[in-house]
Amino acid sequence: MQLRLISVFALWFLPLQAGAFNYAPAYQQDLVRELLQLDGRSWKYCTGNKYGIANVAGRVIIPTNFSDVTYEGNGIFLATETEPGHRYYFGKNRHLYDRDGNELQYKIPQGCLLLNVFSFGSTADAEAQTPLLRLPEDTLLQIEKNGQRGLCDIHGCLALPPENERIYYSKPGFAVVCKNSSPGRFTEIEIKTGAISRELGQSYRSKSRVPIFTTSYSGELFPDRKLICDRSGEELFDRDYWREKRIYPIAPERMFNHFLHQYDFIGMPETTVLDLLGKPDKIKKESENSEFFYSLNNAGCLRSSHGLKVYFSQEKVQRWCFYSENNETESVSKNVVLDFPEHQNLVGKIWPEDVIKLKPKL
Repeated sequence: MQLRLISVFALWFLPLQAGAFNYAPAYQQDLVRELLQLDGRSWKYCTGNKYGIANVAGRVIIPTNFSDVTYEGNGIFLATETEPGHRYYFGKNRHLYDRDGNELQYKIPQGCLLLNVFSFGSTADAEAQTPLLRLPEDTLLQIEKNGQRGLCDIHGCLALPPENERIYYSKPGFAVVCKNSSPGRFTEIEIKTGAISRELGQSYRSKSRVPIFTTSYSGELFPDRKLICDRSGEELFDRDYWREKRIYPIAPERMFNHFLHQYDFIGMPETTVLDLLGKPDKIKKESENSEFFYSLNNAGCLRSSHGLKVYFSQEKVQRWCFYSENNETESVSKNVVLDFPEHQNLVGKIWPEDVIKLKPKL
């Protein structure tokens, strides 16, 4: 059996020009869905994989226990725990390690999220290729609280209160700040005194203290160190991800397939469906029968109308199908899983002609 879907997705990339957008906090329903990169303007989404660090010989330096590992410069890595029970959300606990896997201690103010290492101090910043064995006393950490950014030292003492919408690295001892992006004025200040060194107007092109390609999932992070990845457990369903209608890194249809792998949908009680898939966007009721409509649109998608339609009889799932604005796929009345072509990436695609097959659930 085959399902022919009409679906339109558009992945919204984060802005390259700093002065044009308001930045939302990294939190969503008290979950961390994205992490700020060192350039201060681009974000990294949780892929659902677990990462670690190994040397060129393959010896594990940092085990693959983390939802993200980012290179912060000077041989220092920032590792982020996974949010318990949520594969596609970052944890709030983050750890700093040196190139040999030794954890480096730090503190941040209560209620704050560590975003990154803003600076390792004037000496280390000028020698970014020199590995550090400890955090210098003049290290500055960028933090976020309630969507506002600030800076603190490694003991948790504030250098800049979290009262800025954006903070960018300028040079050792200096930062570029913007308190309000509408209309938004950027100012370079001396961090120690808070004194304004120059006004930069409404547009500022930020720069990364470390080349941005070394902070991503490219593999090579630092001479003789490489990123390693564990992709086990990819088929787990995450109800918060589904309810948030995220499209990245997993398209809604793929997340629904995780649901089909994990649960028997046909015969499922209505109360269980509500618990797992959440409140539908639309409900039709008639006598002992009802229909739930779950839209697969996302606020960041091109305008279209498509989703999942679930038919109930006597408060149990009888069948389901995908629908678009003018069409429905053939109804499914057996417990099956979706069989996606391996090459097919649903994110950012317009694929009205692509066919997704059904296969029996083992």
